[in-house]
Amino acid sequence: MVDIFLEEMGLEGHQVVYGLHGNTENIHLHIAVNRMNEETGLVVRPNNGFDIIQAHKALAVIEDTFGWKPEDNAVFRVVDGEVVKQVKRAKLQPSQPAQTFEQHTGIKSAERIAQEESHAIILGATSWEDLHKKLAPLGMRYIKKGSGAIIQVDDTPVKASSVDRAFALGKMEKRLGKFVPGVYEEEKATHPRPPQPVSEVNIDEWRMYQEAMEKRDISGIREQEQRKLEEQRRQIDEEAKAKHAKVGSIIGKHGLYVGNIARNAIGEERRQKRAALLREHRRNQRKIATRPTFKQWLKKYGKKDKANVWRYRKQLEQLAHPETLPPVPPVETDCPQLKAFNIYHEAVGATRYRVTSIKFEKDGTKKALILDKKNGVSEGFTPDELREHMGEMLKLQNRGENLYFTPLSDTHNFIVVDDMTAESVEQMKKDYFKPCAVIESSPGNFQCILAYKKFEYYPEFDREMANRVAKELNEKYGDPNLSGAVHPHRAPYFGNFKEKHRKANGRFPAAMLRQAEHRECSATWSMAKGYIEKIQEEQARRRETLRVIAKRSNIPYTSATAAYYAHFDNICEIYGRNENMDMSRVDAMIAVRMRSNGHSQTAVENAILQCAPSVRGEQGAKQHQWEKYATRTANYAFGPAGDIVMQKHAGQKRNWERVEEEKILQEQQAQRSRMR
Repeated sequence: MVDIFLEEMGLEGHQVVYGLHGNTENIHLHIAVNRMNEETGLVVRPNNGFDIIQAHKALAVIEDTFGWKPEDNAVFRVVDGEVVKQVKRAKLQPSQPAQTFEQHTGIKSAERIAQEESHAIILGATSWEDLHKKLAPLGMRYIKKGSGAIIQVDDTPVKASSVDRAFALGKMEKRLGKFVPGVYEEEKATHPRPPQPVSEVNIDEWRMYQEAMEKRDISGIREQEQRKLEEQRRQIDEEAKAKHAKVGSIIGKHGLYVGNIARNAIGEERRQKRAALLREHRRNQRKIATRPTFKQWLKKYGKKDKANVWRYRKQLEQLAHPETLPPVPPVETDCPQLKAFNIYHEAVGATRYRVTSIKFEKDGTKKALILDKKNGVSEGFTPDELREHMGEMLKLQNRGENLYFTPLSDTHNFIVVDDMTAESVEQMKKDYFKPCAVIESSPGNFQCILAYKKFEYYPEFDREMANRVAKELNEKYGDPNLSGAVHPHRAPYFGNFKEKHRKANGRFPAAMLRQAEHRECSATWSMAKGYIEKIQEEQARRRETLRVIAKRSNIPYTSATAAYYAHFDNICEIYGRNENMDMSRVDAMIAVRMRSNGHSQTAVENAILQCAPSVRGEQGAKQHQWEKYATRTANYAFGPAGDIVMQKHAGQKRNWERVEEEKILQEQQAQRSRMR
C-alpha cells in the first residue's frame, strides 16, 4: 500500500515513516515522507504542488488494487483502468452564509425562497418581459445592479448567480437578449412574507422560538445595564477621590515631587478601570442585541434533546425524504440499447446495477458521474429504474461519454475478467469457467462476467474471497492489474469513445454483447471456497498478534453484558486492539449494535456501566465518572445520531446479530461442559 502511494506521488526511493492505527472505527495509515531526494538533493513537488489532488488519485488506485469499496464521496475512482474524477449532479442549495443563517434561526433564507419559487420561472422565461411579468406576483424582481444582477425577494436582495449560475446577467443576456428593465411598483410590498421554517424538525418549538423573538424587548435590559455602568463609574470615582485625600500626608512626608507621582498613578489607575468597565459594558450590549440562535434557545429552556435533534436535522430529513433523481423521458421499446440491456439482465440476474458515465476532456482529464447516486451514496438502479433512465444514458452517449455497468446483489458475486483476447476467453471456458455474459468492449478485446452464489455462513469473508478470486482469474486470463471483485464493465451496445479506437471514418465502435446465458459458475464458487481456510488461518494469526483479552472479574453475567463483551471481542478482531484505541468510540459502536439487536436503553446503559471499566485496565478505569459516561453513551445510541448510524449500516444488522448468537452458543456449550 505504501509502495503504491509513493509511486503515484512520484516519491519512490524517498525516506518514509508510516504507522498503521486502529484507534478509530476504521483502521487507517499515517505516512510521513521526506520530499527531498537523498540522491539528487532536490525537493520533489508532487503534481506541481497540487499534492492533495494527487493523493486522492493515489487513494483511488489503492482502493482499486486491493478491491476495497471506495468512499461514497471519493474525489476519484478507477474505471476501466483509468483514474477518473467524480462529478456530482448539479444540486440547488443556498450559499454557505445563507445556510448558516438558516441553521441559526430556523428561517428560510431569501436565497432558498428565490431558488424554490423563481427558479422554474426564470429558467422557462422566453423574454425579459415574460420574466418580469411572472416574477412580480411573487413579490420578486430581477434587477440589474452594476455589471451584474440581483433578484429582490420582498426587500432582500439576492445575487442572481447565487440562485443559479445560469441566472447571471451575462448568461441571461445571451439567452434573452440585451437586458430590458421591468416596470415594477415602487411602493413596498403590502404583504411581505412571514418567516418560513426551513425544516419540519422541531416545528412546534420553532414556532415558540419565533413568538419569543417577536416579543423580545431589550430596551429595559439596556436601561438596566446603563444604570449599572453609571453606578460602577461612581464607585471608581469615589475610590480615586479617597486615594487623592491621602496624597497630602505623602507630600508632607516625602515632598511635592513624590506627591505628584502619586496623583498621576491614581489618575492612571482610574482611567484604566473606567476603560475596562466601558469595554465590558459594550460587550454586554452586543450580547443583549444579539439574537440567540434556535439551538441556544432550546438549550436555555431545558430542551437539550431537541437541540441535539436540530443538530442532525439535515441527516434526519434525508432519512425521512430520500433524494429523488430527476425524471427522464422514456425511450422507444425497440431501442437497441434497451434491448441489449434486457438480454444482458436476463443472463446476469443482478438485483441492482450501478451506472457510471466517463467523460474524456480535451486536456486529457477524465470525469465520472454515477447516475444512481443519491445523498452521496450509490446503491445502484433496479432493472426497472435503469430502463427508466435509459433516455439519460443515451443523452450522455450522444455527448461522447462512456457508459459502464456494475452488477450488484446481496446473494451473488459478479467477477469481471477484463482485457481478454478471443483465445483467452476460449481457454477460460476449457478450464470449466462458464461466464454468464461476454462483452466485446472494443474490436478483439473482451470482458467476461462470472456469477456465483455468496457463502451464507461466511459473510465476513465474502468480500475478501471475491477479491482474491478476481485477482487470480485476471492474472491468469485477463488484466493482471485488476484485483477488485466489484468492478465496472462496458455497457452493452453503448459507444467506446476512447480516441485509440476511433475508426478511419471518424466513428467509434460500440461494446457488443457476444454471449448471454443465465448460469452460475461452479468453478468460480469452488475457487472462492478454497480461500476460506486460508483466510481463517490469517484471521487466527491476527487475533493472536493484535487482540488483548479484557480482564473481566466480578462482573455479573447477563445477556446485555455478554453482548457487550461479544461485540468488544468482534471489534478487536476486526480493527485490532492497541493502546491508542479510542475506547469511547468503541463503546459508542457497541451501544449502537446492541440497540440494533433489540436491547433496551436501560440494558445498554447498565452493560456499559459494568463492563466498560473492566476493558480499560486498572489505570484506565479511573478516568471516567462512569455513571454519567454510561448515560451519555446510551443517549447517543438511542438519539438522532444513533438513528443515522443504524440507517447507514443497516446492511450490517444480520452480522451484528450473529456476533451475539455465537456468544450465546459458546456460553451454552460451556454450561453443558460444567454440568457434565
